[in-house]
Amino acid sequence: MAIELQRDDLKRIEEHGQEDYPDECCGILLGKDQGARKIVTGILPLENARADPSLTGEQSEAVALLKQAYQLFVRIHPKDDLIRNWLQRADPAINSARNRFLIRPEDFVASEREARKRGVDILGFYHSHPDHPARPSEFDREHAWPWYTYLILRVEQGVPRETTGWLLTEDRAQFLPEEIAVTGGAGG
Repeated sequence: MAIELQRDDLKRIEEHGQEDYPDECCGILLGKDQGARKIVTGILPLENARADPSLTGEQSEAVALLKQAYQLFVRIHPKDDLIRNWLQRADPAINSARNRFLIRPEDFVASEREARKRGVDILGFYHSHPDHPARPSEFDREHAWPWYTYLILRVEQGVPRETTGWLLTEDRAQFLPEEIAVTGGAGG
């Protein structure tokens, strides 16, 4: 399957990623599913609702150490959900806007209403990865739904780089790459 979007919409996604840097940006892809391809007719940029703590000095250093401990733990014990979930909740930096995005339920409902108003569907979501590759994280996989397209924009030191497309398998075990076709002209 492939997803097609207008160059202007891709540019708006890149601008959104640049504006929100060093935090992740997020938004919704609207359009039509035509079987072998999805055609994006517009995007809805949203506010990343993930709270970002204001930490300074020793607090910041402690959070950095906790984040390193979490990353080490996940590598050693990737299937221990109880401890991993506790560590994620305990560390605000792991769940900050700098490396997570959150769409408020009311924003999702408003996006569904907007899609109906335009006579289109929600095809998927986009978000940025500040200073990180444009590939889904394990957190992305755990919070994704099959069928939807997930576009990920890498923003390196505030500069938008590549955008990749992904589809989650029906068994939710992995993401598969989805081709992105960028066409000229204005989006919606």
